[in-house]
Amino acid sequence: MYPDAVYIIASDYYEDILKTIKESSYSNITTYLADRNDNLLEKQLIYFSVAPNEDSVVGFTYKWIERYQNLKENGSLDKMMDFTFSLLSDQKSKDIIKNRIDTFLTGDMTFINRNPIDPDSYFSDDYFKIGENEVLFDCGAFTGDTILDFVKFTNGKYQKIVSFEPDDKNLKKLFSVVENNDLKNIIVKKVATGNSHGKISFLNTGNMVAKVLHNTDNGNSVDLVKLDDYIDEKPTIIKMDIEGAELDSLKGASEIIRTLKPKLAICIYHLITDFYDIPKFLHELVPEYKFKVRQHEAGFCETVLYAYI
Repeated sequence: MYPDAVYIIASDYYEDILKTIKESSYSNITTYLADRNDNLLEKQLIYFSVAPNEDSVVGFTYKWIERYQNLKENGSLDKMMDFTFSLLSDQKSKDIIKNRIDTFLTGDMTFINRNPIDPDSYFSDDYFKIGENEVLFDCGAFTGDTILDFVKFTNGKYQKIVSFEPDDKNLKKLFSVVENNDLKNIIVKKVATGNSHGKISFLNTGNMVAKVLHNTDNGNSVDLVKLDDYIDEKPTIIKMDIEGAELDSLKGASEIIRTLKPKLAICIYHLITDFYDIPKFLHELVPEYKFKVRQHEAGFCETVLYAYI
């Protein structure tokens, strides 16, 4: 009816929607994705989003400026920054955190765009040393990208990889990656990680924003486990990129962290005070941990905390 119209669709299911259009009788319709490189997501995060429940929603749905300004006005933000900075091992880490916060306080992208980008996510001698007998716990295994990076970095010399991924679509791709690359000593667990046991609602998207749903029954039900249940696997490295469930999952790994003191690579960009809450929790568990922060992508995403002895 409206052949000249332009339709804007916002959905986690954009891949399915585009596929449906292309396979329909209207296949002549031109489709395209908004370009991530023009900071659209960042501008949306800063200026436009209002979360219905800010304590249970992660990432791009916060009104970050307002929240950070409130923390600044009541004196909490300066105390959080001072404590976090006291734990960080180098000036580069402090600059990354400060630039993020300055952008959240002002809306000025100039600050966060100053952060240097380290292209090697999770595995680099700059973050911590990796030997030939490591046991990797990959929490938020996605489609196996971290596994492939780890295998490449170690030249295939590792003891074991245990992957935790609850999303069915991601799991299908993950198993394909393991099989097609003939990878050995890999265990895949279809579970979400947290600080309790049971069932929990989970948003299956088949992309990087698949996540646990709090305070709702929408989504698919998946098993929720504590990493401490797997302490016998004796992890030496734990990586987490689990859309805001990092702190809860670290609490569920308290015994592992306290006794085994594994190296950690933990995303701290999903929730508003992750930059403070996560290193504080880890420092209380293992006071001898040293900490670094590195940025692996321009903008707000892929800010990672590294902890090591």
